[in-house]
Amino acid sequence: MRRLYYIADDLKTTENIAKSLSRLNDFAWRYHVISQDQQGLTQHNIRCGQFWHLTDSARQAEQGALIGMIAGVIGAGFYAAFNPQLLPLPISSWLAYILVPAIVGGWAGAFWGARSQHYQLKRFDEELKYGGYVVMIDVPKNQMQMVHQYLISRVNNLKVAGDSSAYAIPFAS
Repeated sequence: MRRLYYIADDLKTTENIAKSLSRLNDFAWRYHVISQDQQGLTQHNIRCGQFWHLTDSARQAEQGALIGMIAGVIGAGFYAAFNPQLLPLPISSWLAYILVPAIVGGWAGAFWGARSQHYQLKRFDEELKYGGYVVMIDVPKNQMQMVHQYLISRVNNLKVAGDSSAYAIPFAS
């Protein structure tokens, strides 16, 4: 799944994008718009970006869980190395050593990520600051070109802003 990004300068263009996507039944619910004008988007029945679109909590939670899991494996290894009389450790001990730090790390990462902007939206700071609208459309990889051509042919004043993975990649920059 890929995420296509477009920039619209005004609410009318954004509304045209939403109406065009509603004509494509598969994509009627696969778009979100990020803007400072949340009230205008709501009044025009345009899907606003949700919490997980705006913040980096999903990616940071994944990072925290992975780091916690690695720390748990290292901790279990040290415990086993310094207490050889207790070997072999029962599976419940291994799970506790690995899962508890992973859960705590994931929770801490999600909490930390909720305080920061989504890493893929940082490049649109200028557009958003000056009243622009960032439209994100999640598209299967094999339909990217079709959706792109469809929007370009139907909507004027639409700026193509690239694409990325629709999924949070833990250690992407």
